[in-house]
Amino acid sequence: MRALSTKLILWMGTALALVFLILEMVHTRLARQTLEQVAIDRAEGMADTIQRSTRHSMLGNSREDVYHILRSIGVQPVVRRIRIFNKAGQINYSTSDAEIHTAVDRKAEACWGCHAGSQPLEKLPRPDRARLYRLAGERVVGVIRSIENEPACSQASCHAHPSSQRVLGVLDVVV
Repeated sequence: MRALSTKLILWMGTALALVFLILEMVHTRLARQTLEQVAIDRAEGMADTIQRSTRHSMLGNSREDVYHILRSIGVQPVVRRIRIFNKAGQINYSTSDAEIHTAVDRKAEACWGCHAGSQPLEKLPRPDRARLYRLAGERVVGVIRSIENEPACSQASCHAHPSSQRVLGVLDVVV
């Protein structure tokens, strides 16, 4: 009788430990997904703020103002990199001076979403604009946003783009 009760207790203990292990794994996975979504939402919000903050300066072709806006936002502790590159892939603005006027590799993590096919996409759906990856040994969230042409830009006298050009460049924010 004693052997039976010992076996039963061991089996029940093992089953209970297994159930707790499975529940902990599920909880950890859900918590990670939630935290990743919060990070993506915050990065999207930051990209939106940057795009709205630089719009007026870009319309006025005030490159110095755009540079200062990016630098001001880029000093936040969570920001790892902010870049704006033109449609050809040349980095026009960056929080890293070494990147300015260099070309982006179209096979890089920021470009694969639009340039995976033979023709680049003009606009990515929201879930595809964010990417999670490792940068210098830490997990980061990157968000890309196309900078679309609008009548205010295509009709501007300073640096007008043809109205047929739908995308002028891309904003890349990494936090």
